[in-house]
Amino acid sequence: MGSARERIAGHRMSPVQPRTLFVTRNLPPLVGGMERLNARIWSVLASQGDAVLVGPSGCSARLPAGLATYEAPGGSIPAYLGTAALHVLRAALRYRPGLVLAGSGVTAPLALAAARVVRARAVVYLHGLDVVATHAAYRGLWLPAIRRCDAFMVNSSATWTLAADAGIPTGRMTIVHPGTDLVADDPAAGRDFRQRHGFGSDPLILSAGRLTPRKGLVEFIARALPLVVAAQPAVRLVVVGADARAAANAGAASESARIHAEAAHAGLSRHLTMLGGVDDRELDAAYRAANVLVFPILALPGDIEGFGMVAIEAASRGLPTVGFRVGGVIDSVDDGRSGDLVDPGNYEALAACLVARLAATNRADDGAACRRHAARFGWDRFDAQVLGALADAAHGQ
Repeated sequence: MGSARERIAGHRMSPVQPRTLFVTRNLPPLVGGMERLNARIWSVLASQGDAVLVGPSGCSARLPAGLATYEAPGGSIPAYLGTAALHVLRAALRYRPGLVLAGSGVTAPLALAAARVVRARAVVYLHGLDVVATHAAYRGLWLPAIRRCDAFMVNSSATWTLAADAGIPTGRMTIVHPGTDLVADDPAAGRDFRQRHGFGSDPLILSAGRLTPRKGLVEFIARALPLVVAAQPAVRLVVVGADARAAANAGAASESARIHAEAAHAGLSRHLTMLGGVDDRELDAAYRAANVLVFPILALPGDIEGFGMVAIEAASRGLPTVGFRVGGVIDSVDDGRSGDLVDPGNYEALAACLVARLAATNRADDGAACRRHAARFGWDRFDAQVLGALADAAHGQ
């Protein structure tokens, strides 16, 4: 497997899994990359036929059935944790799992407590924010519990480094990159999206994901978009995503309001279209309609982009990404092939890469390179990696 730093789950099928209790708030009907990832983990576990879920209200109607599903209010993290704690203990005592898996660091203390009660092994899938969140209670209570878990899946090499720096044992960590659907080309979906929204043949820069300060859209509009508009006067920035008020480190102010205000201040409102939260079908169509995805992530204290699922989702539709070389984005973008990465804060270089991608004449070749990169992250590979990592955890490896 190589050194601990390089330990990445291989593409292999595992032996039959022990019964697994999966606890996470990040599932549909909540929307986002973590929700899609955890929904996939649950599908894998449920396919093994011996799994129990503690998730948010409404999740059972949107997910495959397992042994049992317990639901807790998902509107806020405190509300979820209070009820979920009782459900996790009840489920552990009734079903006696061999593994208790937390879908993120937020539910790791619940997984650890339940695992210790029934002498199971506690496993947690860690995202970047799970180990860098600055909230005092989280650092004082959650991080010590996370460190005491028996095994860890981490979503990128950047998260591996952050976790190691936070005192999480490197010998118990395995990198399991998030996955994506590998889909066929569908030009009609992109054309329909453009027609419905009145975009015509205008060059489209897409931003996708929950709106938080970390996404860097306010700064992008202020410092890079004017340069792009100067070169491509018809360009539009299309923002898909809603405010992340229920997420950790979401912040109190409306990010969408800040984005609108900055565009107005810069005189660029006519170049901005904000579509809010959309379903998976509309997001797929947005990827297909756009010319390039922008990912101007900021390196903020206590906040991090652990991987960047939207970059591989875009790549699977042949859409390149231009962004900053920050956090797990280094893993999700193949620099120079599936997109372009520039040094953090270099908005001139960011704008130049966007202009070049918008003006590219070899889009078929670019799309093929993107899809080759995305093929490394297919969900089938993710499924096998998750099952392999859990099998290793069950056997104490």
